[in-house]
Amino acid sequence: MIDRRLWAMAAPLLLFADTVFGQAGTNATCLAGSEWMNNAKGQSPCLVSAYLSAQCNNGQWLVPALVTQGPYNPPSGQGANQCRCNTVVYSLLSACSACQNGLVGTWSTWIQFCPPTFVTVADYPLAPPVDTEIPKWALVDPSKTGAWNVTEAQAIATSAKKSSGGSNTGAIAGGVVGGVAGLALIGALAFLWHRRRQEKGDKVTPVPYGDPGFSATYQPEKSVPPRTELGTPAPFLPAQTPAPFKPYDPTDPSTFPSAMSAGFDTRSVGHSTGHGSPSPGPNTTFQPYQDYPQPQYGGPMGYSGTPPPMQYPPRSPPPPRQPGGYTGAAEL
Repeated sequence: MIDRRLWAMAAPLLLFADTVFGQAGTNATCLAGSEWMNNAKGQSPCLVSAYLSAQCNNGQWLVPALVTQGPYNPPSGQGANQCRCNTVVYSLLSACSACQNGLVGTWSTWIQFCPPTFVTVADYPLAPPVDTEIPKWALVDPSKTGAWNVTEAQAIATSAKKSSGGSNTGAIAGGVVGGVAGLALIGALAFLWHRRRQEKGDKVTPVPYGDPGFSATYQPEKSVPPRTELGTPAPFLPAQTPAPFKPYDPTDPSTFPSAMSAGFDTRSVGHSTGHGSPSPGPNTTFQPYQDYPQPQYGGPMGYSGTPPPMQYPPRSPPPPRQPGGYTGAAEL
């Protein structure tokens, strides 16, 4: 243990160092393998104890590195306050000495100059600063065993890290499962929406075929006959030109009336069509000795003046009646 006289001599230097640094800090360096002592912020027990002690010293405190085998001196004078007379700061400074391969003091030695009203066990009486965090192993009551136990503290630290890692793993797994479930739900909704849309079907009006003016609307409930292919159009047949008109010419038999027989009604006599079957004659009565009305031509028919008297061909008997032929009279 550091002699009290040396502590008294070092106290002004510590105050001077606090004034120079102007904040909580430490120049102690822990050995490798003591990382389990660090808190969740990665701070060593030496730095955490400096933050807590600075709360009762205007925010200034320095934890120096050990110059001897330790342990750190107990609080005294103005330093014996509620920020330091508790098991939390005692455990932190004990760990700070142990991580430098120093000795660990007893709990009773630590509080020997502390007023009983300031002593706190298994707790820190003030709210910790926001810049630090108290590790769980520092909240253990060392008064039961009389001193801080490094083995017990390490077991608590290891268990706390495992539980924290497990909770993080559970949170990550839960997030992954929730994300997958959300994506599956979105996919299912999209599939149902697409399927419902297909079942309803979209009405599509076909483009009219052929005539642009055709505007028939597609009716799915009616059967539409298939459209046949267009064939080759029929050849164009010009209209037949009627035979030219021939005026009556007594010298031209082709201009004679169709029936020149006298003394009988032409409606009752069929005339030959040239194909061996009689056909009914015109619906007129022939007047044999009545002059055929002559038009007064002045030019279109080629006549000028009065035509010569009409010459009639000799009367010929009617053709014999064919059996079963049409006579022009009502059949009895």
